Amino acid sequence: MEPQLCKKHPTLCEFEALLSEKQLLLSTPTQLLTPIHGITPRLGKLQRGEGFLAYAGVHVDGHDGIPDAVQQGAGFVVGEKAPPQNSSVPYIQVRNGREAWSWWESLKAGHPQDHLTLLGVTGTNGKTSTVWMTRALLEASGIPCLSIGTLGAFWGQEHLSAGHTTPDPDVLFPLLATASKTGVRHVVMEVSSHSIEQKKVAPLRFSSAAFTCFSRDHLDFHLTMEAYWHAKTQLFSHLLQGRAIVHAALASRLLGDVATLSDLCTYGPTGAFPTPTATLLLNPIFTPEGTPLSFLHEGQRFEGHIPFLGTHNQENFLAALLLTQVCTGKIPDSNLWKTVPQIPGRLEQIQRPPAPLVLVDFAHKPGALAAVLHTARTLTSQKLWVVFGCGGNRDTGKRPQMGAIAKECADFVCLTSDNPRSEAPLAILREIEAGVLPSSAYVIIENRRDAIHWVLAQASEHDVVVIAGKGDETVQIYGDERRPFSDSLVVREYLQAKAAP
Repeated sequence: MEPQLCKKHPTLCEFEALLSEKQLLLSTPTQLLTPIHGITPRLGKLQRGEGFLAYAGVHVDGHDGIPDAVQQGAGFVVGEKAPPQNSSVPYIQVRNGREAWSWWESLKAGHPQDHLTLLGVTGTNGKTSTVWMTRALLEASGIPCLSIGTLGAFWGQEHLSAGHTTPDPDVLFPLLATASKTGVRHVVMEVSSHSIEQKKVAPLRFSSAAFTCFSRDHLDFHLTMEAYWHAKTQLFSHLLQGRAIVHAALASRLLGDVATLSDLCTYGPTGAFPTPTATLLLNPIFTPEGTPLSFLHEGQRFEGHIPFLGTHNQENFLAALLLTQVCTGKIPDSNLWKTVPQIPGRLEQIQRPPAPLVLVDFAHKPGALAAVLHTARTLTSQKLWVVFGCGGNRDTGKRPQMGAIAKECADFVCLTSDNPRSEAPLAILREIEAGVLPSSAYVIIENRRDAIHWVLAQASEHDVVVIAGKGDETVQIYGDERRPFSDSLVVREYLQAKAAP
């Protein structure tokens, strides 16, 4: 059956019926047949006659905006709190406003997810790479695929930028519907812990889901590691209807928390416990051209070459192969492996001899930075340089940890601004510096462009320079200002100018 966008606007009655079916409705249905032209939680986007959605957010309580919404001409209000007395517009009380928003956008788009095979990828690191690799492998196997994640949305020749790892419902469901109309039937997407906790993906059911790794991150939002873990596990306990593809290091803990997992495929390196279903035979021989990949799975040995660097990318690629197998029934031929294109900002290689090899990577967490630097070390017998910082208004505890990792793994450390947001840039750098000390092989250059230029000027052609933290990002955030900035563009422009006669 072909997916269908709604030919007419759903009515308030139809929306309430859906909310009731999903056990979200707390108030008595209005039974109004009023067509709904839109529902939004954003006062700035509210059009006269539309519904205003109020929920308690992380920083702002949307219920405080109800009077303004009514004054702006809201036709009705959906909220989590008890209805105000003498409300001049219909008020629908729900258990969870965010989830109600997701179901509304699903209803408005014609529930496109019901006509799609959905693959989800979660994990502290590796989501973006695994999703990119999976889409490329499916398309190389002749299966049109939409990918959604940090890099945006890709299908066919189309590319749409995205503001979040997992888009908000008013972007996600129209995107699924649009791709479906072009003949796409498979979707692979990053499923962040935020999106699970905020119910963005509540209407989705995944045919397969991968769990790449788990380490410290997002404690500014989840507060504790246990809460962060619990958010991740909901993908497997509530949203998965098929095969779980889980890194062996996480399998025992996940099975202990999600007893319903019946179709489980684990993956990981030789010697991992419990023994993986797909066993990666580690090969630490990395070259700028890529990495050998060899693994055992279902009684067979698979070998080939992938155009990616690092043990972590060997593992990410294996997860992508296993996700692809769910859709095709087999592991893709190794001739297809090397056709997967380089991932923007994920160990992105920039080399213009006689300049050093530069690796631009998104690593902005302790484990990710360590993995990137260990990989980079294998590519040089000379110096390893690292340029990085930490984002403002985010987990502060990781800052000295990342400083210590940089000191341990690199020969020279250059600390610079990442996305300071509302924090003082130098104050962030001093917190990172605490982990670097007492080393003397470091420098603080607050301006990121100046920092990159300085390191490239110091490094020899036999060195390797890692620029970490922002990856493919094209802006740098200072307060509310988003200034155009791209690490890879800054590198390419510098090397081009240096090579000019």
